[in-house]
Amino acid sequence: MTHPLDRAERVVNILLDRAIKAVMRYTEFTGLNPQEAPESYIVSHVFDHLPRSEAIGVLEVTYNSIWKWDHTATDDGSGPLPFDQIDQKRVDLVLFEPRDVLAEAPIWGLVEFKRGGGY
Repeated sequence: MTHPLDRAERVVNILLDRAIKAVMRYTEFTGLNPQEAPESYIVSHVFDHLPRSEAIGVLEVTYNSIWKWDHTATDDGSGPLPFDQIDQKRVDLVLFEPRDVLAEAPIWGLVEFKRGGGY
């Protein structure tokens, strides 16, 4: 049986590789500085190339939605997120364990991309 950290390492390497390729592609097509690559382009490119066999991804998800999904999946009845106005904040990419039905897939990771730094 494969250790869960082995899959985590594979997925992180895929995310990094695709983020680097997104910046390179942006620079190639626009001729602009790589530091100017829009975060949204990088996130979309990574999402588009995420192997479904490794993880399922959902883009731009509010914290409140993540809280509801996670607590619906665990069915512990924790109620609403205990912070005011947190629904306005978003995570770039939510990763779920690979499953045929997304609603049955537990949240596996949260990914936030930042331009000009380590992706």
